[in-house]
Amino acid sequence: MVSKIIRLTTRNNGVRAFISIEIPHPIREEIARLAEPLKGIRGRVSWSGPNNMHMTLKFLGDCTRGRLGAISKKLAAIGARHKPFQIGFEGMGVFPRPAAPKVIWLGIGEGKEPLAQLANDVRSSMESIGFKPETRPFKPHITLGRVKYLTQPYELADAMASVPKISIEPVIADYIYLMRSQLDPKGAVYTVIERLSLSGTTESTPPSDAEGQIASRLEASAK
Repeated sequence: MVSKIIRLTTRNNGVRAFISIEIPHPIREEIARLAEPLKGIRGRVSWSGPNNMHMTLKFLGDCTRGRLGAISKKLAAIGARHKPFQIGFEGMGVFPRPAAPKVIWLGIGEGKEPLAQLANDVRSSMESIGFKPETRPFKPHITLGRVKYLTQPYELADAMASVPKISIEPVIADYIYLMRSQLDPKGAVYTVIERLSLSGTTESTPPSDAEGQIASRLEASAK
């Protein structure tokens, strides 16, 4: 059944949505601190704040209420096929290449294989209900910053090389999230539409208190 939050977050023109693995806030704060030594580089970089850090499995774009319902059913089936697993973090890098970086990222070490299997399942399941196939292979990462331009690209490589060895506590991936993305002049705002368990049940998990507060605010604004 489509959750109440899905009904409340949908407007006639739909919502901008994506599917992700979310990270506990204390870990996100640790990840954000890793990027601090990089912020002295010259140029213009949009750095990710702790509230906007996650592992995207599939960006969906604008979705109507009916389509969100179909997505929810697919995610429930995916949850029944995958067990929780541990994710560890290691290394920094850039996309697409060091000479012309566009994205600065934190890499995934432990859990890379089950994460890729989950992402591939999500992608193929979304294709089966009409979403466009991905043209690039899944590369698990967390975005630290998006580069507008750099005065000297080598400064970024030097700054990343100076970052101490990453020692962030691993996290357990036990839910997949259907998320809403709202564009704002200060940056995208992400809220939970629905979360579904990877523990083998096809039942969607009731929203947490924080998610319930989001739903209440959206319900009030819709009146």
